[in-house]
Amino acid sequence: MRRLVVFGDSFVEGYVSHPEVKVTHFNMCHFLEKELNVEVVNCGRRGSGNPSIANKIFRYINSNDMTNTSILVVWSGIDRSMELNREYMDKDDNFMDFDYPDYIIGGTKKFEKQRLELAEYRNIATQRLLSETAYHSVRMICQDYDVPVIMTSSIDNTMLVQKRMWQKRVRDINYIQGKIKDCWIESDRPSNTLIDIIAGEWLEEIDNKPAWLPQSNVRIKHMTRSDPSKYPNITYCAHPSDKGNELIAKTLTPYILPILQE
Repeated sequence: MRRLVVFGDSFVEGYVSHPEVKVTHFNMCHFLEKELNVEVVNCGRRGSGNPSIANKIFRYINSNDMTNTSILVVWSGIDRSMELNREYMDKDDNFMDFDYPDYIIGGTKKFEKQRLELAEYRNIATQRLLSETAYHSVRMICQDYDVPVIMTSSIDNTMLVQKRMWQKRVRDINYIQGKIKDCWIESDRPSNTLIDIIAGEWLEEIDNKPAWLPQSNVRIKHMTRSDPSKYPNITYCAHPSDKGNELIAKTLTPYILPILQE
């Protein structure tokens, strides 16, 4: 059996901000290790956009022995493609050797005016392109290094994004296309994200369901805050609880096992 290295955002890291800011020991990687009975390395980092996740994977592969190693990628929201969290980001995660201006890094209102100057980079078409480039680049580098890889998303329901957001603007272009579909967990099914797992909606068809953050996150927060007792797998800040992380691990295990046995 291979070991498993997991990359992603706060859902992987185990970060929660309520009732206190912490990184839980009982994150999804902790439970995956128990379910799979293999070493699981947690490379998740809160606030990561998809290009940042891809960059971390490239650096990891180039600096580690990947013999008997498989990778699980939990991509973040496509609207985060330009987000680089300076406070929590390792210094060597930067794509270039210079300081990004605060209006790219930070989310504070102080820099909102300057952030508008980045409208070309923050529009949904550009952000989708950045994410798709990240997906395919990671698949190809894993193929080059003979590293089995499987992918999913923490919050973006790719099938619904394609169906509801793009059919009127970009016809005949799939959100997940080509060979990416072969390594994306349930790529053609609705409700195929980690947030769907902890909301109890895994692979369910739900009318008028928001396809992506922030709409999806707002909906989940409303659900959990209106009646927290109904959603023990989700925290007040719309992240997995310890029980939610255990459920994620149990749900993903059948999909991960094949890449550990290659």
